[in-house]
Amino acid sequence: MASLKSRYWVFMLWLMRKKRNRLTVEAFVKDAKKQREIRTSQPPKALHQHFNIRETVQDGFPVFSLTPKGITPGQFIFYLHGGAYVGDIVPPQWEFVAHIAARTHARVVVPMYPLAPEHTVETVLPFAHKAYDALEDEIDHQKIHVVGDSAGAGLALAMVQQQVAQGNSTAHQLIMISPWLDVSMQHPDIPALDKVDPWLTPIS
Repeated sequence: MASLKSRYWVFMLWLMRKKRNRLTVEAFVKDAKKQREIRTSQPPKALHQHFNIRETVQDGFPVFSLTPKGITPGQFIFYLHGGAYVGDIVPPQWEFVAHIAARTHARVVVPMYPLAPEHTVETVLPFAHKAYDALEDEIDHQKIHVVGDSAGAGLALAMVQQQVAQGNSTAHQLIMISPWLDVSMQHPDIPALDKVDPWLTPIS
């Protein structure tokens, strides 16, 4: 059963008319590129007050890690953000990363993986593996929890599935939050759900 807080935000999204009209793929990609120009993938400055934040580079793309100040992390989280594979991480996702790091006393690693349409799965998936392997090597093969939301959850699943198929999966847990798994968007329930979803809409 949905919480009162969840119901409140669903109501507010409808009230604020945040659900976009049905877009074409071309218009969606154009909008995503525009948003990238005005946003930054850097963690909000306010997080530096409470977290040790480090930035490294993997194949030309930044990889951030957040650790609550004053603690030795007891666990490690590899987090892949959502954004329909075309959008950068957004401030609410950084807030979520900070929340789970603080609540679990964990170090959270957040790779800024290559985005479409400039990049495809042939680039993105190997990048995810490299970023994961770099974390694993650095922490001497301690347990890693793989977490993803929306498109990031789909990428997390693909990465772990490939690890399993190759016989080298080391992820302790795979946690998918509202995963986008049917990328074909052909599921017969989509039209009905579109009518009640206050945020997302299919692309025609």
